[in-house]
Amino acid sequence: MNASKKFVIFGEKQSMSTTATLEKRLLTCDDYHAMIAAGILDEEDNVELLNGELIFKARKTPLHAGTVTRLNHVLHLLLHSRSIVSVAS
Repeated sequence: MNASKKFVIFGEKQSMSTTATLEKRLLTCDDYHAMIAAGILDEEDNVELLNGELIFKARKTPLHAGTVTRLNHVLHLLLHSRSIVSVAS
């Protein structure tokens, strides 16, 4: 976001940029395990460490589970014995 604010000093209009530069720090496996040991993350957190970034994964909802089950049923009806469909939920 590049926002500019105007302010007055001794009667003159000045422009000031409020753009901040953020630094990204990648995590190591040791950092990840330390977060677990410290109680910051636990087994209930649905996260993965990918390329140094902590990725929060979407939780599977009942709607998701039902959709997967229906899709599996439809694929079984359409493909019969021509293929094997394996469901991971």
